[in-house]
Amino acid sequence: MKVGDMVVMRGCSVVPPKPAVGVIVRPRVNKGKYRRTARIGVLWSDSDRVDMEPCHWLEVISEGR
Repeated sequence: MKVGDMVVMRGCSVVPPKPAVGVIVRPRVNKGKYRRTARIGVLWSDSDRVDMEPCHWLEVISEGR
């Protein structure tokens, strides 16, 4: 995952009822050996702030260029 990618929470479908879609706006932090602790900044479509989400919770639906 990289800045500009569109994401949804893993396991959510993109058909109605539509879940929130997010755009990665901050690079991954804590890239250490523990993959489960790595977080990435996501601006969600239903929010006005950037949330630091665990990377393993997210699924890329459209890659940015």
